[in-house]
Amino acid sequence: MSHSTLPGTGPWSWLEPGLWVYRSRELDLLGQADSLLADAAPAARVGGPALLEAKRRLHAAGIGAATAPAAVGGGGHRFVVQVAIQFLAGYRDLNLRDAAHVGHGAVLCHDPEWHGRPELAAVIRGSLVGLAATEPAGEPDVAAVSTRAIRTPGGWEITGRKAWVSRVLEADAFVVFARSPEHLGAFYVPAGSPGLSAMPAGGPGQAHSAHSAHSAPGAPGVHGVRGVRGVAPTAPTGWSWGELLLERVPVPNSSVLGASVGGIAVFRRHFAEYRPLVAATCLGAAASAVDRWVERVLSSSDAQSPSGGHRLSDGVVERLGDLRGRVLLALGGLFTGAARPGGIDSSWSKMVKAQAVQTAIEVVRAVEQAMAAGGSPVDETVRRARRELGAFEEADGAPAPLLREAGERFVQYSAAILDEISEPTSTMPRPRLPE
Repeated sequence: MSHSTLPGTGPWSWLEPGLWVYRSRELDLLGQADSLLADAAPAARVGGPALLEAKRRLHAAGIGAATAPAAVGGGGHRFVVQVAIQFLAGYRDLNLRDAAHVGHGAVLCHDPEWHGRPELAAVIRGSLVGLAATEPAGEPDVAAVSTRAIRTPGGWEITGRKAWVSRVLEADAFVVFARSPEHLGAFYVPAGSPGLSAMPAGGPGQAHSAHSAHSAPGAPGVHGVRGVRGVAPTAPTGWSWGELLLERVPVPNSSVLGASVGGIAVFRRHFAEYRPLVAATCLGAAASAVDRWVERVLSSSDAQSPSGGHRLSDGVVERLGDLRGRVLLALGGLFTGAARPGGIDSSWSKMVKAQAVQTAIEVVRAVEQAMAAGGSPVDETVRRARRELGAFEEADGAPAPLLREAGERFVQYSAAILDEISEPTSTMPRPRLPE
C-alpha cells in the first residue's frame, strides 16, 4: 500500500513531467510495477530471504525482467522503462533496488554465447547474481585485481578473496573477476561450488559455504557489518554484504563470460547501464522523503487554516519547491539520456549517477533536518534512507567533484531541452541554476 495519501504526493506526481517519453503499453506496465512494489515494501524492510521471495514474485509477474531482451525470455521493453521502474522501487523502499530488475544477472543477458542456457533462464525467473570484483585492498580499478584463474585440464581454478560483495548470502551465483595468464576474465561461479565460502557481516570465524548460507532461513542481513574487513559501516541493507573466499574453486571453460571481449569490457558494459538505474533508485528515495515531510507538515496543528483546510508557510513552500525542483531536474537528465536511441554512453552513465546520488543525499539530508527542526521525531524511513544513501555515495566514484560537476551540467542541459520540446506539467518551481 502507498503511504502517500494527499493530492500532489505519491510517485506519479514526480514522474508526470517525464511520462511523455513512454508508450501506452509501457505506462500500463509501470502502473502494474508500482502496485507490486508497494506490496513488496514490507518484505524489503525485512530483507534477506523475504526480499528474495518478493523479487521472485516480481519476476513471475513480468516486472523483474521487463527490459531483458525478448530473445532470452525477457519483456524486451526499452531501457528508459527500467529507469522509471527503479524510481518507483526507490520510492517504495531502497532495498527494492534489485528486486524489480535482473540486477547483475544482466551480464549474462548481454552475452550471446549464454543465450539459451539454463543459468540465464534462471535469472529471468528471479535468480539473484552477485558481483565479485573489488578486493580487500579496496582498489576500485577492476583491472588491478589479484584473484587468479589457473588453467586446468577441465577448465579453470580460481583462488582469491573478494570484498564489498553484496548478496553474499542470498545469491545463487557470482560473477567473479579474476586474472588469468592471458588476461582479466569474468567467470560465472555457482554459490554451491567447492572451495567457495562467504564471510558475511559478523567478522572472521563466521565463514559459510556460499550455497548453504544463501539458502538458510535464518541467514543474517548486514547488521553488524563493521565486523567485516573491507565493508563500509554504512553498507546498504536488504541484501547481506561481506567477503567471498575462493580456494581453488573449479569452474568449466563454459563459465567464462564475454570470452570474445575480455573481463574489462564486460565490467564496463554492465555498469554503463547499471549506474543510471542506481541513480533512479536513489532519486526515488529522495522523492519519497520529500512527500513524507509534506505529509508531516500538513498533519501538524500549525498547518490547519481557519477554514479547516491546510496551509504551508512561505518558508516551507520555498524550501519544498527547491527540493522538488532539484529531484525533477535530475530525473529530467535521466529520462533524456535513457530514452536516447542506441546504447548507453559510459561517460554519461558515470556523470548522471554521480550527480543524482549527490542530489538524493542532499535532499534527504535537508528533509531530515527540516523534520528535526519541527520538534518531532524524524521519520525512521527518512533516517534510514539518509544512512543508506551514504553508502551509494562511497561507491563507484560518486563523491568525485569532477563527476558531480559534469553531471550537474549535463542534467541542466537536458532540462533545457525538455523545456523546449514538451509542455511543462508541473507547477512546482525549478531551482535557480548558476550562471
